[in-house]
Amino acid sequence: MADDPTALYDRLMELLTDDDTDIRRQGWELLSTLEMSERHRLLLWLLSLHRPLLDARMVGWSLPGWKLRGLSCPSGNLTGVCLEAAWLQDANLHHARLDRADLQRARLQGAQLSEASLEQSDLRGVLMSRADLSRANLRQTDLTNADLRHAVLYQADMTETRADGGFFQKAQLRDADFSRASMRGTFLREVKAHRTRWRRADLTGAQLQRAQLCGADFTDADLTDARLARACLQRADLTGATLDRAALHLCLYDDETRWPKRFVPPRDARRLAPGLEMPGARLEHTDLSGANLAHARLQGADLNSADLTGANLNDADLNGVNLRRAVLTGATLRNARLMGANLSAPMSPNAEPTPASVNLSGVDLRGADLRDANLQQAKLQNADLRGADLRGANLHGAFLYHARLDGAALQGCNMDLVRGYVPQREDAASKIDIEALRRSRGRSWWRRLLSWWSE
Repeated sequence: MADDPTALYDRLMELLTDDDTDIRRQGWELLSTLEMSERHRLLLWLLSLHRPLLDARMVGWSLPGWKLRGLSCPSGNLTGVCLEAAWLQDANLHHARLDRADLQRARLQGAQLSEASLEQSDLRGVLMSRADLSRANLRQTDLTNADLRHAVLYQADMTETRADGGFFQKAQLRDADFSRASMRGTFLREVKAHRTRWRRADLTGAQLQRAQLCGADFTDADLTDARLARACLQRADLTGATLDRAALHLCLYDDETRWPKRFVPPRDARRLAPGLEMPGARLEHTDLSGANLAHARLQGADLNSADLTGANLNDADLNGVNLRRAVLTGATLRNARLMGANLSAPMSPNAEPTPASVNLSGVDLRGADLRDANLQQAKLQNADLRGADLRGANLHGAFLYHARLDGAALQGCNMDLVRGYVPQREDAASKIDIEALRRSRGRSWWRRLLSWWSE
């Protein structure tokens, strides 16, 4: 760099912010004469300190292969910029304009691109895992062979996008619009695609195993040779869709799922209805909100992180199920059998609820069989446990504020560090193991209360 970097900086600022295109080109040529490392450093300096440079000054710039990791350019105008194979990991491009940009093979892992516009851009082979593209405009963008694993595309506009052979595993696609998109052979395993729109989309050979497609619109979509094993299709609309040779092994659907005319779901598909029999089923991360699963037989099933909000599980056989991190807010489990079920969560240092705590707030568990169940640090606020059998259950660190336990059997129950439960005098003493509670490592006020109550 020149001996006087300040003078060079001022000169570049003067040229690059000029309204005349020829003068701005002179600034670019001056910048290009510097060594690569100095060029990168100076450009990052310019971009990070002078926002006016971002208003319309990088239009059409060519920066192939540049290492711009951590670039901060929110709301910048990068229309037509060439950043082929550039390093842009963790860049902040929120609300930026990147229409018709060349980003082939660029590295944008973890980049912030929410509300950005990338219409008609070339993103072939781009690496965008964990990138945030929520509410972004990706209309007519070429994402062939792009890597968007774990990316967030909430409410993104993907209309007429080409993403053949792309990788979207475990991406967040809720409410995104893929109408008329080409997704041939695209990997969409375990995506969360609730209420997505795929009207007239080409999903030939797409991999959609375990995809969460509740409420998705596949009207007139082509799903020939698609793989939908164990996918969730509750409330999905497949009217007019082509399902030739599509694999629907163990997919889940309900009475609101709309199939193509004269299409009959395969025998091994599972309709969510009372009396469902799926013992030992793998339903982790599955959206079962509002499902009517009364009298269902799901013993030994894996429901880790499943969404059972408002579900009806009355009289269901849930013995030995794994419900860690499951959301059961508003669910009813009256007379359900949960013997040996795992509803635990790791303890936090302050015995506060953790994100992994199973949510049983307000759940109806009247008469439920919870013998030997693991409810460590479970959220049971306002839960109705009247008449429940909790003998031998582990309630270590559980939150029982305003929970109803009238008539519940609590012999041998581990209630160390339980929060919010105050036993009533009229409760039968035989229902609770007083000595076990007195020996617990709970707070001193809890021990004093038990001593008074047992007198």
